Amino acid sequence: MAIRARGKGFQADITVKGQRLREHFDTEKEAQAWELEARAAVLRGDPVPRPNGSGAATAPKPGRSRDENGAGGATLSAVLARTFDKFWKGKASAKPNAVNIGLIEAYFGADTPVDRIDADAIDGFVDHCIAKANSNGTINRKLATLSKALRFAVDRGLLTKMPQMDRKKEGQGRIRWLSLDEEAALVALLRSWEKTDHAEVIECLIDTGLRPLELYNVEPRDVDMKAGTITVWKTKTDLPRTIYMTRRVKDIVGRRLGAATAPTAKLFPYDNFWMRYVWDRARNHLGFAHDEHFVPYICRHTCASRLVQRGVPINVVKEWMGHKTILMTMRYAHLAPHNLRAAAAAMEAAE
Repeated sequence: MAIRARGKGFQADITVKGQRLREHFDTEKEAQAWELEARAAVLRGDPVPRPNGSGAATAPKPGRSRDENGAGGATLSAVLARTFDKFWKGKASAKPNAVNIGLIEAYFGADTPVDRIDADAIDGFVDHCIAKANSNGTINRKLATLSKALRFAVDRGLLTKMPQMDRKKEGQGRIRWLSLDEEAALVALLRSWEKTDHAEVIECLIDTGLRPLELYNVEPRDVDMKAGTITVWKTKTDLPRTIYMTRRVKDIVGRRLGAATAPTAKLFPYDNFWMRYVWDRARNHLGFAHDEHFVPYICRHTCASRLVQRGVPINVVKEWMGHKTILMTMRYAHLAPHNLRAAAAAMEAAE
C-alpha cells in the first residue's frame, strides 16, 4: 500500500492478488484511515470498502490454508483462545491479555485464518494502534499478546513460520515518587477526612512495595508476625515472594489480624475503584491535579526509589519488588548518587 500527494489531495492504493485498487481523498488523514480499513478487510477476506460508501471493490476471499504438515487453516480466534487457556487463564496476567485479545480480534477479524497474519498485516495493526494514539508501550503489550499466540501456532504446526514483528522503542520515562513531605501531607489529609483505611493502605503500599492488588489479596495465613513477614502468593509475575514488615506495617497488620474472622479473610478487602475515588479527591486538594504521574501506583515507585536511595543493593531491590528481570529494577539505579560521589572522590584521590 502507498499514500502519496496527488494535486490538491492524496491518493491511496492497495494491490490484492495483482489487482490494484486506487482511491482519492481530500486529506492525508482520510487516506490513512481508508488504508487501515482496507488492510483489515483484506485480512478478513471481506470486500475492500469504498470511501464514499457506494459499493466495494471485491478482494478475493482467503481460502482455508494448509501448511507444510497439512494442518487446516486454524482461525485467529481459535489460536488466541488456546493460547489464553494455556498461558494466562487463572493468572494475574489474564485480564490485560484478555483485553488485548479482544482488540486483536476486532482488528484482524476473529475468523481470519492465522496463516494470513504476516509481517505486512502486523505493520497494518501497528499503524492502526498509532492512529488510535496508543503509546509505544501500549502497542508493545498488544504485540506481545499476538506474538505469544503466533508462537503457539508455530509450535503446534498451525503456522509454518513466525512472522517478523518489530517492537516499538520505549523511552525510559520519568519515575515519580513521593517525598517524605508529600507522603506526610497525603496521609494527614486522609486521616483528617476520617479515611483511615485509605491512609493505612497507602502506608503499607509504600513500605512494602506491593502492587495494590497484591496487598488486597493478603490473608491472615499469609502473615507471620513472629518472623515479621508477609508472603505474597498471587503476583503479576506468578512468582511468590516474602517480604519483611516495617514497624508501622506490622502495627497495621497486627490490628487487622485481631479483627479477622477467618484465615482466608482479606486483611485489606478493597479494590482499585475504592482507592481511586478518594485518591483523586486528595490529589486535587493537594494541588497535584495536573500531575499525571500522581496515581496510586506511585507508592510502589516510592518504595523502590527509597530502597535504592538508601543504599540497598540493586539485586536485593529486585527481589524485594518482585521484578521478573533485573532490567525492571535498573530503572531506579540512577537514584543512587552515592556511587557517583564515590567515583568523583576516587578521581580526586588520584590527583
